[in-house]
Amino acid sequence: MPACNNDGWTIDIILPSGAILARPVFTNITITGRDIKGDVHLPLGTKISGLVGECVPLAGLPDFSAVHFRFRLKDSASEIGMLLSGVLFFEPAATKTTFRGAWIAHTVNGETPPAASLISVAGLVLPGSGDTGSSTGSGT
Repeated sequence: MPACNNDGWTIDIILPSGAILARPVFTNITITGRDIKGDVHLPLGTKISGLVGECVPLAGLPDFSAVHFRFRLKDSASEIGMLLSGVLFFEPAATKTTFRGAWIAHTVNGETPPAASLISVAGLVLPGSGDTGSSTGSGT
């Protein structure tokens, strides 16, 4: 089963401390060639950003793909671009795709889809440009 497919993903964005920064849900995924497009939602359904990226199957390993995702997080004071990069794969006997990777926060630019809604989670502080961490996820 190819790892690059139109399934959505639920991703945990994890700070170096191990605390979860955010749990975006990637939905409405379309993959054309290598290009990914879709939406980023909070777990309860509020759309927070568009999603773009790439999914590149690894030669000779149909169950593995290199991927990156780009989107924005926005609170009442600022916006930050998020770049997640890693690998999608199927674990033995899995029915869903798993994502393992890292993230970096960056100043937003024209390559980062616009934010759609504020993230209004109590205590959430957006990362600053250059902040990094890890991320994990699974198909939805």
